[in-house]
Amino acid sequence: MKFEIIGPFEVAFENIIKQDNIKQLRALIGLGTSEAALLGAPGCYIFAIKPSGSRRYIPWYVGKSEKQSIFLEATNKSHLQIYNEILDGKTKAKVGLYFVPAITQNKKPRKISKAKLGDARIAFLEEWLIA
Repeated sequence: MKFEIIGPFEVAFENIIKQDNIKQLRALIGLGTSEAALLGAPGCYIFAIKPSGSRRYIPWYVGKSEKQSIFLEATNKSHLQIYNEILDGKTKAKVGLYFVPAITQNKKPRKISKAKLGDARIAFLEEWLIA
């Protein structure tokens, strides 16, 4: 299985990340683009913070999605709560999301599996990214 790295996509927010901020992010990515299509695939995602004055993002949270698109998984309500807990007290930080979708040999998004078991390759990638 192949993977593609997309991002970082900066999430604009004030104080906390809300669903409206995710709608703005979706508009930033753009519907119909090849990147947007890849975000419909399963894979992994990385929540990263760029501290004030820093030139790079620092990864804070890694997750995986096997049963729905990585974009939907990374931006659901429970993950927004986790992100906001991470951001507590970091008022001047910027937030970036990286996506690592599973792709075919032709660089098309892989379909989401209907199998009950998770995909071991995506689980391995998540563990590798955490390490």
